[in-house]
Amino acid sequence: ASVNNLEKISLPKYYATLDRSGEETITVDGITYPNCSVITTISCYSMDTETTYNECMPVGGRPANGELTTLVRSELYTHRGVLHLGGYVAGTEAKMEILGYPVNVKMIQERNVASDGLVLDTKIMNYDPSSYNSDGTVNETEQIKRKYLEWYKRDLKYSMNTRGEPLVNAGDYAIIQTQFTQQMPVYILQNHWTFDGAWEGDMEVIALD
Repeated sequence: ASVNNLEKISLPKYYATLDRSGEETITVDGITYPNCSVITTISCYSMDTETTYNECMPVGGRPANGELTTLVRSELYTHRGVLHLGGYVAGTEAKMEILGYPVNVKMIQERNVASDGLVLDTKIMNYDPSSYNSDGTVNETEQIKRKYLEWYKRDLKYSMNTRGEPLVNAGDYAIIQTQFTQQMPVYILQNHWTFDGAWEGDMEVIALD
């Protein structure tokens, strides 16, 4: 599809913060994390358990409700983690808690490039008479609209599976990893995600290099 009306090109924005209003405290590797929340309680039926949970900054785990089974090691990420238990008795259930700081999305809004002032990448400041005002200063609105139009018109698009990223929106700029490169700058056209016991999703992106 072509973009004919430049005035309709816009950039989505989100504003997220960590919720530090919890009443839990946990010490991990000598570091104390106050004002945490219990993100989830997990029922474990083996020494190594994978789990998923809501978007958060996890800081550690612990046995729940006086469990005798210990948590030897954990590998925790934004949406998912792996727990490695000690003293686990085969065939039993051990409950573990994951603690951390939930992510709160405060606002999602559309930023119209015709009115917002944005910090421009110097790479797009190539000379173009229509992108400059009569006094020689840069017409930032025209520069931004022309750059985004150039991205929209690119033919090289990728559809890719993701781990599920709910805070990513169409219009975002991102760096992704592929089997060919560790850093590929892309412009995100679409982002879909679901959570049904586990996070998953897909994106449509345009390569910018």
